[in-house]
Amino acid sequence: MELVKPYASEVYAVNCSAKGAKQIPLGFRDDQYAYHKTLYDVLNDSSKPSEKSVLCLVNFNLGTNGGERAVARDNFKGKSWVSMSENYMNLNTGKSLEHSDPEIQKMRVEYYTELKRTKFVICPPGTGKDTHRVYETLFFGAVPVIKTSFLDPLYERLGGCWIVKDWAEVTEEACNERWKNVNRPKMDFGAKRWLLAFDGT
Repeated sequence: MELVKPYASEVYAVNCSAKGAKQIPLGFRDDQYAYHKTLYDVLNDSSKPSEKSVLCLVNFNLGTNGGERAVARDNFKGKSWVSMSENYMNLNTGKSLEHSDPEIQKMRVEYYTELKRTKFVICPPGTGKDTHRVYETLFFGAVPVIKTSFLDPLYERLGGCWIVKDWAEVTEEACNERWKNVNRPKMDFGAKRWLLAFDGT
């Protein structure tokens, strides 16, 4: 931050822990915007069930930040109330980034379809603390479960997130109780809203 002070009055950043930086949402992945259409297609497809029948979903690639993600996976492994995708977890990281690959596109639709019928989604950090999964989860009306970090103020302003100190806080009973009073915020990740928010308007 000291290096940019002479050149910038404010710094708005994604996944930046520098003191003084104002955090803005990472938002959705933007691979030529193809996934934006897929999100809406799945959301509006009446043939894909929207009833929230899955209590908790664990579905992330272990090739990205494997240490922290493995801890998250191990906490929920073998629990009857958790839906876990071993297939996606063990997918080669390089393969998972081949977004034009038909197999990956099919898995993406399956993942979004799963989000559509899920209540709570475990969202451990990946390349950065903030992840696309958080915003995809909110888009489909589910609750992202996130470990506490320097991004807590961002998620509190965003609304609809469950911030925990330890994955062990996430139990079947806690999920069921929290779902009764779940807050589903209006989706607005636009730059204008966040710039105005920092100005107190």
